[in-house]
Amino acid sequence: MSTQIRGNKQIKNITIGNAQITDGSIELDKLKDGSELLKRDGSVVATGDFDFNSNQIKNVGAPIDDNDAVRKVDLDAISSGTTITREIPSGTINGTNTNFTLASTPNLGTEQVFINGSLLNAGANSDYVVDGSTITFTLAPQSGDVVLVNYVTDAVVVSLDITNTLNQFNSRLTTAESELFSAQGDITSLDSDLSGVNARLTSAEGDITALEGDVVAVEASVSSLQSNVGTLQSGLSSEASTRAAADSALSTTVTSVQTSITSIGNRVTATEGDITALEAADSTFDVRVGNIEDGLQAETSARTSADSALSSRVTTLENAPAPVTSYNNLTDKPTLFSGSYTDLSNKPTLFDGAYASLSGKPSLFSGSYDDLSNKPTIALAAHQWSANHTIADGTRYLIGDIVYDNGNIYVANYENESMPTSSALYWTNLGPGKRLNIDGRDIQNIPYSSLTGKPSLFSGSYNDLTNKPSLFDGAYASLSGKPTIYTPVKEVPSGSVNGTNVTFTISNAPAVAGTEQVFLNGLLQFSGVSDDYTISGGTITFNTAPETGWKLVVYYSV
Repeated sequence: MSTQIRGNKQIKNITIGNAQITDGSIELDKLKDGSELLKRDGSVVATGDFDFNSNQIKNVGAPIDDNDAVRKVDLDAISSGTTITREIPSGTINGTNTNFTLASTPNLGTEQVFINGSLLNAGANSDYVVDGSTITFTLAPQSGDVVLVNYVTDAVVVSLDITNTLNQFNSRLTTAESELFSAQGDITSLDSDLSGVNARLTSAEGDITALEGDVVAVEASVSSLQSNVGTLQSGLSSEASTRAAADSALSTTVTSVQTSITSIGNRVTATEGDITALEAADSTFDVRVGNIEDGLQAETSARTSADSALSSRVTTLENAPAPVTSYNNLTDKPTLFSGSYTDLSNKPTLFDGAYASLSGKPSLFSGSYDDLSNKPTIALAAHQWSANHTIADGTRYLIGDIVYDNGNIYVANYENESMPTSSALYWTNLGPGKRLNIDGRDIQNIPYSSLTGKPSLFSGSYNDLTNKPSLFDGAYASLSGKPTIYTPVKEVPSGSVNGTNVTFTISNAPAVAGTEQVFLNGLLQFSGVSDDYTISGGTITFNTAPETGWKLVVYYSV
């Protein structure tokens, strides 16, 4: 079916929807006051202030020029000088470079390093190590990756009161965001209206299709009528009854045609009503677009005013006295404890755990039979070594044979024919001994275990000593009077992240109240009834429920 034209309005066949509009096919200059709309590429400059109605502008870039917007992370770094969040370290992200540098040196263990929003683990066998202000990654970040670092530094700076300006700026940003949300709601409503219009167009086109079918049916009926008339004319002269039947058929056909024509008229009237409703909806759309454009103009004015106020405050900050950026540059500062036991004064000497360091200890038995006192004399029984032992007379020395020679006892390592006992290859010297012959046979060593009346030998183990002192186990936990050391914990709290639940639980209450750090999607949350959350023991209650899919993690000490 061809495109239908009514007045100066064009209605496209089938449905007018997003899928039927080619990307980039509608230029801004085709919209009413389109030149007043803001563009995401920044090519259109705002001419007024924005009121965001207590909402926030997210993911603002770091300020470079004097009139750039200041982020909270920048203000926190200026006002507190201790906690740095979302810092982008210097270094080339190209898939090969692994070294990046922070603006300040973080306190040991306080850094939190993120790549593309994922928290990394520190350590030589993990994702990265930190040396001073230098971060060295195990695997080089790839081109396009985003590296952010949170950390605590000892830097101290002069605190300036800029809360008022920030509150005003945030209020205006919130109002502007609210008006943007309202405009989006209007656009959604217009989309709904367009869907209704499209449905009516579809219905109208269906009616037109049905009308075309009726026209075809009417044409068929006319053709049939013409055929019947011809039949009547040919049969008038001969068959009166046939004429009567033809008259009846003709009457029926005429009635059917008239009914079809009436139906077509009704459908045409309904279609004209739908087209009138479409024109009214088009007019309403123009009015709503005008309202949206007026709202955007007001938001632009509000944003310009907020930027001006913030620029004034930034100028004040830039003219402030230079901050002290290092704890080492402070005067009259106390000497900080290094955290090492060796740097403590008046500390006791710790026992090193060695038995040798004990005083008044008994002499330990070496475990050697030779060191026993009052032990019986055991004679090694052996033949006198002789040069006449040969294979010929059947007296060749065999492995394990024992002989006596010049005051020492020797055992044969290999079969031999009277090899000299001085040969270490063939003989092993067992030490001094005496010769004992019984019926000309060699007698082996007498084992100590076969002796009777022998004393019990000391095992050589400290545990078998009696009246021994208790030894220090070398564990820090066994020290008395030691300072409390807290253990850091990283934990995903229990609780459903579903957009409605606000209560989450960690395994333990933080050892020191107020030292926990709660992160949502990598962003540090603020504790307080008027801020992001409150905590009681191990229960965390958010003021606004985290949305489904958000990542929640808590750092604390126990």
